[in-house]
Amino acid sequence: MKYSILIQWSEEDQAYIASLPEWGEYARTHGETYEEALENAKEVLEDIENELKWQESLSNPDMDLGILQEMAQLALLEDEEGKTEDKGFGEK
Repeated sequence: MKYSILIQWSEEDQAYIASLPEWGEYARTHGETYEEALENAKEVLEDIENELKWQESLSNPDMDLGILQEMAQLALLEDEEGKTEDKGFGEK
């Protein structure tokens, strides 16, 4: 899917603010440079897409319960380690 990323300099914050308009007024991140703000915004979008996939998998009756449990365990471990990544579980 394609989404918009609006990056603007903020004098108040002394940082580049990256807004994600399709996700509401609070969907924002920032960076010290334009490039950093862009990368942070891409990471936020990736997290949103992963969450949407997760929610979709919960409503999918064909999804194997073992795969869901494995996804949940890995997500918890990654969250504890401060990293997240889409593993592509359940994709055919």
